[in-house]
Amino acid sequence: GVARRRRKQRRGGGGDGGTEGKGPPPPPLPVSRERTLGVSTYARFFAAGAIASGSAHAALTPLDMLKTRMQTQPERYGTGGPMKAAKLIYDEEGVGAFASGLGATAAGYFLGGSVAFGGTEFLKRLAVDVLGPRVALNSPFLLVLVCGGLAVAVCDLLVVPFEAARIRMVDDPDFAPSLPEALARLVREGGGLAGPYKGLPALLVKDVPFHATKFAVFDLVSTALKSSPFAVALLPGAALTLVAGAAAGVAAAVVSQPADATFTRCNRPQDGRGGRLSPVAAFRAVLEEGGIGAGLSSRCLFGAGLVSLQFLFYSAAKSSLQITAGGPRPLFG
Repeated sequence: GVARRRRKQRRGGGGDGGTEGKGPPPPPLPVSRERTLGVSTYARFFAAGAIASGSAHAALTPLDMLKTRMQTQPERYGTGGPMKAAKLIYDEEGVGAFASGLGATAAGYFLGGSVAFGGTEFLKRLAVDVLGPRVALNSPFLLVLVCGGLAVAVCDLLVVPFEAARIRMVDDPDFAPSLPEALARLVREGGGLAGPYKGLPALLVKDVPFHATKFAVFDLVSTALKSSPFAVALLPGAALTLVAGAAAGVAAAVVSQPADATFTRCNRPQDGRGGRLSPVAAFRAVLEEGGIGAGLSSRCLFGAGLVSLQFLFYSAAKSSLQITAGGPRPLFG
């Protein structure tokens, strides 16, 4: 009887519920050890996103301006490549033309970036809390892709009036002398407050793939680089962030190019009448004009620079705001 009981205990069937033969319980998953974050910490995530996105977009305004001109006027600027287009703009309008839309860009993406980055951080943690930590281990790419897409959809509600104003000011330097006047003119021409939001469906189709891809590819590439001793030895922290950001930016630009061309065409006035096309009509016009790939080269360059700077600034802002890996684990970096 004693020998039988001992054999039973060794097989895990002892009187304490079968724990003796199984050894110590497995340690908790790393993701499960992230502590619950307070409102002040999330506020710092949102602030870091605002600083990163607003600063990066403002710094690359000249490239964004060039890309927009190549899309809104492909017959004039879209045939000889970005260098030829840049020279033509400089010769005709001077260096100041490359700052067109700076105010709208900085304001729109300061607001939008806070929601895009902060919202993604929040939604990622919410998903882990609701679905369990294994979702972050088994499907990290899909997790970030979905959370980033949802956050950017909300972000676009803030960004779309500023983007519409920026495109009109870049396409036509005489459209309005300032951002407030550009927004007011969009309201007048659109028949009310809904006017600046006419391009929202196209912006959603453009931005959700771009930023969801940006977040997911950056997370994928940076994780792969950090797990490689060779990459870690070759690339210091900032360089690794820039490389992962550039890869994410190019991927995001390619994925969202058709929608970006459509959105830009949406905000281009028709035949001098000031009216604008619906997203479906704009897409048809882009296809008819052969402009689906217009500005792609400059957009890839812009995407690589933008996303690498965004994550570099985001990392620096998190450090300045004391959001470190020693406390809550940030999603990116």
